[in-house]
This record gives sequence, structure tokens and C-alpha cells, in this order.
Amino acid sequence: MDIVGAYAYGRLEKAKIEDTKVLIRNIQKAMVRSCTSNICACPKSPTELFRQGYLTKDPFDAWGQRLIYKCPGEHSVESADIVSKGKDKREGTGDDIKSWEL
Repeated sequence: MDIVGAYAYGRLEKAKIEDTKVLIRNIQKAMVRSCTSNICACPKSPTELFRQGYLTKDPFDAWGQRLIYKCPGEHSVESADIVSKGKDKREGTGDDIKSWEL
């Protein structure tokens, strides 16, 4: 891979990470709106938030994977723990993007 290609690839990966962080934040905001309307019942999944109209599309991370979702969360007790497995698509590795670390 040439230098320009490597640079472009690096920028693309950074953009995917940032897009996934934005997605996780949007899910958290959708949960707040859902909680206001539904007396704080935890949605079963981000897909449920989409089906209820709180998200504009069924959420997948920038690598095409479903997010790991636990509500109520262990790290975010008043919200959900939301995790993207990141580029390697494996849970528990260094490239995971975690809601409680944003």
C-alpha cells in the first residue's frame, strides 16, 4: 500500500470510529426520550427504539455489526451499556467502543 493509500485508509478507520461513537450517543439520547414516554422501561434493544420511532434507522456500527446492548447496564446503571466490537468484530479486544467510556 502506498503512503497516500495508507493515509486514506487511516482516515477512513478514524471516521468509522467517530461514526460509531455518534451512533452510541444517539441511542443513549433515544433511550432518554423513550424513558420519558414509557415510564423508564428499558427498551429490549436498539432495534426496538427504531421500531418505536426514536431512531431513524435500525442501528449497526460502522463495520456492519449489531451492537452489544444491556439495559439496565452494569457500567451505566441509569442507562444501558452499549458496545461496538470495533474493526476486528471481536468482543473484549482493544478496539471495542464502549458507551461508558465516551
